[in-house]
Amino acid sequence: MSTITIKVLSRNAYPKKFDHALQVVTSDNKLFELFLPEDQTHKLEQGKFYKLVGCNAFIVKSTNKHAFKLTHKTRIFYTAPFPIAQEVEDSFFHAKKVTIPEAVALPKDTRVSMRGVIEAVSPVKEGPSYSLQSLDLVDNTRNKKITVNLWGRNSEVQIPPSGTEVTVENLLTDSYQDRVVLKATQETTFLTEEAPAATAKTVTFVAFIEDSNNITFLDDLDIEYYSTAELLCNTLAIQQPAEAHQHLPLTVNIELQTVTGKNTITSMAKTCDSSDNNDESPK
Repeated sequence: MSTITIKVLSRNAYPKKFDHALQVVTSDNKLFELFLPEDQTHKLEQGKFYKLVGCNAFIVKSTNKHAFKLTHKTRIFYTAPFPIAQEVEDSFFHAKKVTIPEAVALPKDTRVSMRGVIEAVSPVKEGPSYSLQSLDLVDNTRNKKITVNLWGRNSEVQIPPSGTEVTVENLLTDSYQDRVVLKATQETTFLTEEAPAATAKTVTFVAFIEDSNNITFLDDLDIEYYSTAELLCNTLAIQQPAEAHQHLPLTVNIELQTVTGKNTITSMAKTCDSSDNNDESPK
């Protein structure tokens, strides 16, 4: 049996099996999950400080993390507040931002935040004992994607529309259907990023590569521009991106948005290219 002094940070949005779980910070400034029977949940309030005498310490098998569990024999005392380092609470309420590859490599139940673009939002799925809404988040290259699952009450959260650039705070790494995903917590928030104004310009592309339906162009100064394969094919009226090499050098009118130094083409219209010139009859 263990004795710990805690502050209750928040409740999980949904119970785990037959127990409810609280997120707590201990007097030695460590974050833990505290499991307790449903009929005990009213005894611990969010934001309050307690000394718990006679709780069980154990390791959660799925995450290999230490946790505590209340029993009906645990004695619960109110106690005075203790100092908590600002960075400890910040790591909980404003979890560190990671990239999609970094998130995929992290252990299960690691708390993270992520910046990206909402690619798609699914309808809410409901069953006898669950509700689930999912969204796909992509990075600015559009090459990396990860699913965010919102279970239970989290499925009622107002999600920004597809195409919105957001920072999603306070998610947990998880696995679902043999994939690494992220799941929402009670503290998950969507912070929308104001879209930069589109810039119109005429540019000549001298080279390009295709990767996973994404196109990277180079201009004559070796500046990179990014587009989708669909936009390129529609602009040139071709079936496959590889056919575009016949149009190089390609001069186009484009509109683009520049975010963190990345030039993303949002629209494109052809002006003239080498194939047009080659088709002209000599006079």
